[in-house]
Formats: sequence, structure tokens, C-alpha cells
Amino acid sequence: MLFISSRKSLENENAIGADEYYDIGIRRHVLTRVTELNSGMADIQRAVAGRKVLVLVHGYNNEFEDVIRAYDMIDGHTKRHMRSKYDLVIGYTWPGGDDRFDYFAAKTRAGALAPRFAENLRQLHATATRPAAMDVMTHSMGARLTLEALKVLPTRGVVRNLFLTAAAVDNESIEKGEEYFTANGRAGQSFVFHSKNDSVLKYAYNLAEWDRALGLHGPEDPADIMRHGKRTLVINCKRKINGHGDYKLQEDVYRFLNRNVEGVTAAQFSTL
Repeated sequence: MLFISSRKSLENENAIGADEYYDIGIRRHVLTRVTELNSGMADIQRAVAGRKVLVLVHGYNNEFEDVIRAYDMIDGHTKRHMRSKYDLVIGYTWPGGDDRFDYFAAKTRAGALAPRFAENLRQLHATATRPAAMDVMTHSMGARLTLEALKVLPTRGVVRNLFLTAAAVDNESIEKGEEYFTANGRAGQSFVFHSKNDSVLKYAYNLAEWDRALGLHGPEDPADIMRHGKRTLVINCKRKINGHGDYKLQEDVYRFLNRNVEGVTAAQFSTL
């Protein structure tokens, strides 16, 4: 799997480093090989040219081994359930901490890295090597990093679909006039997956932010989304998702995406 890393020395969970580019071998969710790409982003650009690409962005409290495991699971499920939808999966990794008490430090690093991730997305979408389509799938605080990046992207059309799973941002944040309304609209289509069974968002996020997370019950005001966010789909996963990290495992999530990434057939508000 191709990787873009903003971690110091690739595996450091707590320090930002210069962007580095890798081809990483993974077998049965275990790291087997790390090859740094000599030409950096140019090698990634050549790989995405004319292809349908999915970029993955993890959340906080993820050691590198956890990232490898999760990304390999997602890659396997996309091959199994969405084979015709993607030609290539690229992993983005950032220093999200290695402890559940690292929340605020990780949040600060996510904000600091957002302009750099925006530049990565812009370069991936460069005219000479443009992919046929590029989607971004985020988990937890990865939603914050990505939405902050989309805030500073100069144009729409870089990201075709934005998938927000267990999004650790405030539940009103994508509504009109709120922090990420414009950023969310920069994607051609946005998918908000949420579950009331997510105890991490129910308790830890509420304790840290004194607000409800988007990934717990979805948007605070569904009527606002219906009026102003017609390209935002909201998917209630309460019947399928019982934990914060379950989305990467749930086959029905991939089946839903398979039906909707190239043309939406679902209702704006759906339940899996």
C-alpha cells in the first residue's frame, strides 16, 4: 500500500515530521516491508494517474501497528465489496498520539497538519497526473484534520466523496454558518456515518468538548442539512455499529458505499 506520512520517522505517534512517501508491504494485517519512494510525491502522482483512488485518514490514539491493521482491513473490504469502484487505496498517517489522554495534543497536531494535507490532496489532483476519481475516508479525529484541510483547498472538485465515520467534530459543525459547512461542501458528496452505540464519542468526546459529536447521533439539526446540505447523506448505523472502531469491519457499510459512490440511490437520511 502507498503511504503518505506526516509522522516523524514514520512510526512516531507524537511528533510531526517532514512529509515522506512509502510503498509498504502488509500481509494479514502485519507490516512486512517499508520502502521509501525515491521521488516522493512524484511517485504517488504517477501511481494515481487515471485511476480511482481512496485515501484513508485515521483518528487519534493510533500506534503505527494499529494504523497498518486498520488500513489493511479497509483495503481488503474494498477489494471484496467495491472492486469496481477503486483501483488504489492510499494511506495517510499523522501523529495522533498513543494514549487516550492525548486528545488535546492530537487535536492541536491535526489542526497544524491540515494545510499540509490540503497540499497533498491538491498535488494528488494535479492536472498532468489527475486520478479518475478521488474519495477520502476518515475516522474519528481524522474528520477534523480532513475538514480543516478542505477549508483551505481553493476549489471544489478535488474530493469526489468524503466518508466521515465516527466523526469527532461537533454535531452542528457541518450545518449552515458553522465551522465546517463550507469545507463539507467542498466535496462532491459527503457521507456521515453515525451510531448511538459509540461509547468513545458518547462519553470521552462529550467530556473533552462539552458537546455532542457528529458521529454519535448525526447532525444536530437534520432540517438544516435537508435545506442547505443536499449533497450530504446521513447514515444511521445503530443496528450495525456497536463500537468506535467497528466501521472498518462492517460489510454493510461497504455495500452501502458500493451502491452510492458513483451515483446516489439512497435517501438523504438512511438507516443500515
